Amino acid sequence: MRARVIGLGAHALGDDGVGLVVASELARRALPDLEVFLAHDGAALIPLLATRLPVVLVDALVVPHGPFGEVRVLGVDAVAPAAAAAMSSHGLGLREALALSQVLDPEGTTPAVHVVSLTIQRPPRYAEGLGPEAAAAVPKAVDAVLTLVRSFPDA
Repeated sequence: MRARVIGLGAHALGDDGVGLVVASELARRALPDLEVFLAHDGAALIPLLATRLPVVLVDALVVPHGPFGEVRVLGVDAVAPAAAAAMSSHGLGLREALALSQVLDPEGTTPAVHVVSLTIQRPPRYAEGLGPEAAAAVPKAVDAVLTLVRSFPDA
């Protein structure tokens, strides 16, 4: 196993579910180097960060003015604590989930977290399915995850 991929999102919030769609596509491929999980909120990340494997988190990134449908690869340090709420609509932000995981299990928490984000507009109150920009970005995000994972050493 080379990496753990976690798709984060909410299908009922339209483009916010793009992380789940990307992770589901990776799971469908059944690649032997990947463990793939889905998480619907930040609190669900905490037990999933309990691994010695590098983690790739795939999530939507709300940007105010676009461009929408852009794939960005970030380190967790690029997500400022104040920006965690803007990064994720799931209450508990990535940095907070990682910090809590490190407190609860300092020896078992992943040593490396990378974020593959897809830029979206602020999601509406309720919408099923992805919009055209997010849907078009899914293959690019899958490729970005696989390129990133190939850069990790074998476990």
